[in-house]
Formats: sequence, C-alpha cells, structure tokens
Amino acid sequence: MIINEIQEYFTLKGRIKQLQEELKEKEAIIEDYLLESGEEKLYFENTDTEMFIVEKKYTLSEKLDKDGLSIETNIPKDDMKTPFDWAMLTKQGKITPVQIANYTYSETNTKVAIKRKKKSKRSQTFRAPEGQMSLDI
Repeated sequence: MIINEIQEYFTLKGRIKQLQEELKEKEAIIEDYLLESGEEKLYFENTDTEMFIVEKKYTLSEKLDKDGLSIETNIPKDDMKTPFDWAMLTKQGKITPVQIANYTYSETNTKVAIKRKKKSKRSQTFRAPEGQMSLDI
C-alpha cells in the first residue's frame, strides 16, 4: 500500500538528516585537526590502494560595502543590491565607478576539502609532493 511507502519516505528523510548532522560533526573535527597542524595539505594512507587528502582551499571574492556607499551617496541600500543596480545608478550619474572602487574590498574564504585518492594501477606507491609524508592518526 502507498501508506507504507509514505512512512518509509519519512523514515528515510529522518535518517538522511541524522547522517548529515554526523557528517558535519566529522568535517568539523577534521577541519580542526588540519588547522591545528598548521599545514596546508595533509596525506593519510588508508590502504595499499587508497589515501586521504585533507587540504585548505581558498576562494577570493570581491564585495561591495553597500552600507558605506549608501551613507556617502544618500541612496537606500535596497536600491543597490545587484551589479545591474550599480550599473543603472552609474548610468544615471548617482554614483561613479570611483566610488564603487573605493567601497569594494577583497575577502578570502577558507574551506577544507577532504578527498579520497585511489592509487594508479601503473604505480606501486602513492606520490605525495616532496616534503610531504603520510600520517597515521
């Protein structure tokens, strides 16, 4: 009956939510370990054919300080949400490219990537970059 399928559906959704929470906890533990190590990348040999790589990944993004620009130009912050809005305000002469440049700043975000690498069939050993070694916890 369909009622059984619906019950199983919600049971599975509950298990997925629980597993996602456990996964976040494990990611936090691994991230803390990497940050405490002071290394950019760590290698862990798991088996003869597999290793784990934990590394920092950086993303650089440019942000516009809308609060500051809004105060200087007396334009509501809600009127400058998107790059299209900025272009229209510039075209209308309400803001200048120099003002946009002055209120633009760079932001670096750091994330931790956790990967599994299988050994190549041709290779007999894992090739970690020079100076790096695998660590066992």
